[in-house]
Amino acid sequence: MTVLSPAKVNLHLDVRGKRADGFHALVSIFQMVGLYDRITLRSLKSTSGCSVLGELPFSRTQNTITQAVDEFRRIAGFDDGLEITVEKRIPVGSGLGGGSSNAASTLLALNRLSGISCTTKKLHKAAAAVGSDVPFFLYSALALVTGRGDHVFPLDDAGEFWLLMIFPDLRIDTAQAYSWLRAGMVTDQRIHETGILHRLSDQYRNIPPAEWRFHNSFSSVLYDRYPRYRRIEEDLYRQGADFVSISGSGSTMYGVFATSESAEAAQTALRTMYPSSVVVPTLKKKPECMYH
Repeated sequence: MTVLSPAKVNLHLDVRGKRADGFHALVSIFQMVGLYDRITLRSLKSTSGCSVLGELPFSRTQNTITQAVDEFRRIAGFDDGLEITVEKRIPVGSGLGGGSSNAASTLLALNRLSGISCTTKKLHKAAAAVGSDVPFFLYSALALVTGRGDHVFPLDDAGEFWLLMIFPDLRIDTAQAYSWLRAGMVTDQRIHETGILHRLSDQYRNIPPAEWRFHNSFSSVLYDRYPRYRRIEEDLYRQGADFVSISGSGSTMYGVFATSESAEAAQTALRTMYPSSVVVPTLKKKPECMYH
């Protein structure tokens, strides 16, 4: 069985103070985009091990995919051996959620491959045990996400936009980025989810991207430390982007365009300055598992 494992961007990311469990509270809009890793699973009934194959920029034995397998074994009693082949296209450390998406895609594929059909509630719990952003990828292509990332409110009326995503030659350590935030962080952790859901979803539905008031809490600290982000933002707006932001805690910066043609024209104009970039659509629904 093969599944496409999509990247995501944060259209909005408001990071609050630390919760009692040590995680930061956040309010975010997650949007899946058409940049994928490809994960193929084979059930090996003669063994109980799990091997991960492919040209991988991470450990073959300790990663979000093997963690997802362990969690699925725990909740489902599944003990078949597995061979998992991964084709990576989502850059590691890019703020695009590749590791989280890989984990969720593995859980969804195992749920089909095993024939056990765990409930969404069980899969959600397993996903949250792997990582804060993993549960989102079990649901719709667009969602409001709160808590530490584990409260997911799907938004079913996703529009279609085109993104020019630029990958600077930077690796932003997530823990380091959070430490930079603390001095100016909002300490009120009370999040009124219903009100925020309505306010952000109404803005998404009723206001064109050029007028979005979404923001990313990491932008100011990253702009201060890496002036190239300001230059990328200015260049994207100069080429006609309606909205520009950083995804997650970096390093990817993206511009939102109304058409593929306008995004590709911007990519061509900026290719000399930013050779590492890709044009992708936003997704209206999450990918499904594909059977061989």
